[in-house]
Amino acid sequence: MVAKPRAQVPTTSLGRVGQAQVRDRSGRITEYASSDDQCPICKTDRYLSPRLRLLVSPCYHKMCESCIDRLFSLGPAACPACGQIVRKQQFSAQIFEDLQVEEEVHVRQRVARLFHRRPEDFPTLRAYNDYLEEFEDITFHLVHKIDVEHTQARLAHYEALNKAHIAQHQQQREQESAQQDEADAVARHERMRRAQQVREEQEREQHEQDADEKALVAALEEGRDIDDVMHEREARREARVAAAQQRERAAARQQHDAATAPTAPRVLSAEAQSYAHAVGQSDYVGAFATLHDGARLFDARGAPPSVGGLGGRGYVDPWWRTDAAQGAQFPRGVAARPCFAL
Repeated sequence: MVAKPRAQVPTTSLGRVGQAQVRDRSGRITEYASSDDQCPICKTDRYLSPRLRLLVSPCYHKMCESCIDRLFSLGPAACPACGQIVRKQQFSAQIFEDLQVEEEVHVRQRVARLFHRRPEDFPTLRAYNDYLEEFEDITFHLVHKIDVEHTQARLAHYEALNKAHIAQHQQQREQESAQQDEADAVARHERMRRAQQVREEQEREQHEQDADEKALVAALEEGRDIDDVMHEREARREARVAAAQQRERAAARQQHDAATAPTAPRVLSAEAQSYAHAVGQSDYVGAFATLHDGARLFDARGAPPSVGGLGGRGYVDPWWRTDAAQGAQFPRGVAARPCFAL
């Protein structure tokens, strides 16, 4: 009987092709694939081309990489299925089996980049529910192609009104992501350290057991009493257990001290220290505030009458604009701040 050669499992650059999906080394699904895949354009199937890979266009039509290279290498072109103009860079891997689910996930991701407020950002629960209802209404219209132009206009209008808040939220998400990455790195380092300690402890125990066995054999070869030899062996074992427990307590104490240790105070420069001291010596908003409280913190100069500074003094900001009437310089966007004597 002749043994049949082992069937080769097709693979891609993302991982191994399974029964219905592609997984990376960590086991996460990164791309959907099936043994029944066939390119709708050139009709190539996975049986004839085991390395067949289908990508999804922005209009959610599938085609193989060969057809994409052939149709879109020279620039934007019309989709063979619907005629929409697409680019080669806009094709992406398919993650879900149903393309309608794929489209809804992409739409929700796009809308969620703008609608990202939390319950604590609203005065009442009703206001937050209305916000969620607007999010779902826009998503439903985009997914089911209902009044798309008006919905896109609503989305653009909301983005224009909340541009600053969206940028602030994006920055906050980046900071939270960086903090989470740092926490994950610390946890991963701690797991590696604990695993290394366990390996070292196992190696130490194995070495001590081997040494104990050799000592037992040597004592018996010398003709010593078996009861005395076993008593000494039990004493050595108890000493090893006590030493291991002491090491565990020392490691736990060291870990607790490191977790509860106070953080080092921030060291300020000499200039920052002098500025903080000057601020502390002044009373800007209290009952005893005077004109000269902040005189040491800014470069004072006379303000022209055109800005209401007759007999007054103003301070110099780092951003300047030129006053054409007086030929003087002032902060951009802000007039000179007159400070009148009491």
